[in-house]
Parts: sequence; structure tokens; C-alpha cells
Amino acid sequence: MAGSALRRLMAEYKQLTLNPPEGIVAGPIHEENFFEWEALISGPDGTCFEGGIFPAKLIFPPDYPLSPPKMQFTCEMFHPNSKIFLNYSSSFSF
Repeated sequence: MAGSALRRLMAEYKQLTLNPPEGIVAGPIHEENFFEWEALISGPDGTCFEGGIFPAKLIFPPDYPLSPPKMQFTCEMFHPNSKIFLNYSSSFSF
């Protein structure tokens, strides 16, 4: 089944190079292994992720597309809703 998965991945890579989606660049890490890809995803405009570039790694199973790929972002996680806790001291002044 890996043969049909490889043919499918090669066809999808060709489509990505001919007609790339906006804000996404993706492809195999090494041409000898089409089952491991890297991707760069740009943060959508109008969001707290705007202007960011987020790298990811994709691992495709031998029975792709019957089974989905595994994807993992490889950058540090950004939490837009986090809180900052300041350490107050008695010597603090404005």
C-alpha cells in the first residue's frame, strides 16, 4: 500500500508547487522520503497570530490517504490568553 501512498503524496506535492495555498509552504524534508514533510504556516490576518510564521512537521502513514498524517508544530507554543503574574515587593513604587 505504500506504493499508492507514495504516488498520492507525489501528486499532492506537484499540486502544491503548481497552485500553492496562500500562507502555506510545504514539502518533503528530503526527496528520498516523501513520508516526512515540513511546513511553514503564516498566521491569519486580523488575529493575534498575524505576522507569525509557524513551522510544523508532518508524518504520513504508509496507508495514506486512508489514514491521516500526524502533524506537530515545532515552534514554541504561543498562548494569546495567558496572564502575567508580577512578583510584588514592599519596595515597589511608581
